[in-house]
Amino acid sequence: MVYKKFLKFPLIRNKEYSSGKIMNLMLVDIENIAKIFFNLPQLLQFPFILVLGIYFIYAAIGLAFIGGVISVVVVTFAVSQITKTVSKYQHLVMEAKDERMKKTNEVMTGIKYIKMCGIEDKFTETVHEDLRYIKLT
Repeated sequence: MVYKKFLKFPLIRNKEYSSGKIMNLMLVDIENIAKIFFNLPQLLQFPFILVLGIYFIYAAIGLAFIGGVISVVVVTFAVSQITKTVSKYQHLVMEAKDERMKKTNEVMTGIKYIKMCGIEDKFTETVHEDLRYIKLT
């Protein structure tokens, strides 16, 4: 399936984007967009749930709920700091994925070239000879 899509990919492309970045956009960023739509209802419900929760806790225990609210604020701050750190490392992971996709694209280009030239049999024979040589040494 990836090979069929790759055959439709133009050989001349914008120099602004590397092949790894383009492949990453196709495979990874679409997943992130889908996650937004999956989590949208929860994002819209959150303020109402928060206000109702605080009201019900206040109704049940009175002003003692302030300690719980302070705890929630402190934990929220800690989670936001952890999220920033994870985001930084996620950026590094995405750069590694870009590099991996660039290498995959190079392999696909090589496969495409071999198939277009009709030298699959000769190439396969050469690879098998190299593998035999590697096994013997």
